[in-house]
Amino acid sequence: MTRTPRGLRAAALGVVLALFVTACSSSSGSGPAPSSTGPGPVGLNLEVVSYPSDAAGGTLQLVSSAPWSSLDPARSIYSSDWDFMRFIFRPLLNFEARPGAVRLVGDLATEPAVPTDGGKTWKYTLRSGVKYQDGTVVTSKDVKYAIERPFAQDVIDGGPTYTLCLLSPCDADGVPAYPGPYKDKSPDHLGLSSVETPDDQTIIFHLTKPFADWNFVMALPGSTPVPQSVDQGPDGGANYQQNPVATGPYQISQYEADKITKLVRNTNWDKATDPFRKALPDDVVVTMGISPNDEDSRILTNQADSTVEGTGVQVSNQGTVLTPQYQSRRADGSTGTLRFLSVQQTVAPFDNEHCRRAVQYAVSKSSIQRARGGPYAGGAIAISTYPPTLEGYQPPPDKYPNGPDSTGNLDAARSELQQCGKPDGFTTNMAFANVKKEEDVFQSVQQALARVNIKVNPAQIDQDGYSDVIGTPTEVKKRGLGIINTNWAPDFPSPYGYYHSLVDGEAILPQGNINTAEINEPEINSLIEKSLTATDRQAYLADYRQVDSLTMDQAGIVPYLHERALVVFSSRLKNILFLRAFGNYDFQAMGVNQ
Repeated sequence: MTRTPRGLRAAALGVVLALFVTACSSSSGSGPAPSSTGPGPVGLNLEVVSYPSDAAGGTLQLVSSAPWSSLDPARSIYSSDWDFMRFIFRPLLNFEARPGAVRLVGDLATEPAVPTDGGKTWKYTLRSGVKYQDGTVVTSKDVKYAIERPFAQDVIDGGPTYTLCLLSPCDADGVPAYPGPYKDKSPDHLGLSSVETPDDQTIIFHLTKPFADWNFVMALPGSTPVPQSVDQGPDGGANYQQNPVATGPYQISQYEADKITKLVRNTNWDKATDPFRKALPDDVVVTMGISPNDEDSRILTNQADSTVEGTGVQVSNQGTVLTPQYQSRRADGSTGTLRFLSVQQTVAPFDNEHCRRAVQYAVSKSSIQRARGGPYAGGAIAISTYPPTLEGYQPPPDKYPNGPDSTGNLDAARSELQQCGKPDGFTTNMAFANVKKEEDVFQSVQQALARVNIKVNPAQIDQDGYSDVIGTPTEVKKRGLGIINTNWAPDFPSPYGYYHSLVDGEAILPQGNINTAEINEPEINSLIEKSLTATDRQAYLADYRQVDSLTMDQAGIVPYLHERALVVFSSRLKNILFLRAFGNYDFQAMGVNQ
């Protein structure tokens, strides 16, 4: 089970007018709500809360095969981590705890901001009475300090950096002028002049350019307040992730990396200040570093309540989960994640587009689908990059028809090999994580491409360091990784949030790179910029459908699945709620029968 990495290092951001202001605060959300209908088996209805309850008490038991990316809210990159952080942290905004539509609500702040100054100024009012776990009252200066921390990329690295060039002028390499609070020479370490705190309850952001998705950025964990008294000491900075300070209903009582995370109640949390959290369990225990099969076994036998990853049961356990015995405990939903092969145009012979197209035709998408669990537990076969769950989706044309049963179009693949000057095939390396499902995907690709004499050698990488390798273009070239198995879901649910990181040439970075295919097509880049200045919503969405079409023309991304996940829960779990913003189940909403 691999988690979906998020957290774009956005060095350059396009100009945005008021296009998304309504979408940020609307109750209608964007795009269709996920459900348990469609290709999957009937299970829990994801459009409602299953087994609603207000009963408090007990221990919520979660399991995870992988460690947290970080428990520092400014450094985490996994959507499942962000989901879990709702127990502990309170950013300015958050996603409402309800199924279906995506709606931002005030969390630490009273409500989403309404921009002024043409989309450049954003003002938030903090709720009164919110405290840290030690009883200290949170102020707007604590939020400002938290916003400053990622500017110190030599200390606070790895997480989203949307704020950097929007709050400080950046040079040609995307490096902001402000150095961060650790090098800040001002007496209070609050020298970022673009953020005002006129009083303890007010914070005002003055952006370098209009950016109407700012409310979404303030719903990321990075707007969680951080006390200077801790962060400027030995337990702060790079060490803050070991014991971060809670503002939510739970605080960390035990943390052993890769082994266990235990939460207990934060006695200084006040429900009266919190718009959606129920805080039902007495404590939460996350057992980490166990195998995916062990995760399934523990949940099936009620030793655990849910996985952290939410990416679905293993293929070997699907038969059990699909029996009538577990119908009331299973769910099958679209995660919003695209799974794809990144074909590297910087690694020969894929610098020739016809060699890339040969891979498009030769893969067996149905075989990959089986490897990942079939049409419901794995996902729907993808023929383009545009997720069906994203606003503006329309069924696209199939530019690389893969045969009537999606097993491959070998004649077309051989024709492309002729055109790229490799009629007898070639050899390349494929990167994949050392996880069973990813190993199975590799074997499927290897076997399918061998049919047209493309030999694919394994380049297996430890899961913990996988994103570091594939997100470093120089490392990709050095290792000769011609094909990379990867996936993507947006930091926030808008077409810009999805496509900017995936295919915009401006988003190609030396480290933390999400545009693994290194697509840098001028027409795509200009469409992304142009779309963000559109005042017509339908024209905006049409621009992104064109971005998808042009991306497929580049042939650097071979989409194979729009992911679905067949998951199972314990029989004692209550308040099961699918949180569409994260493509996972809302942990903080859960309760348990004692």
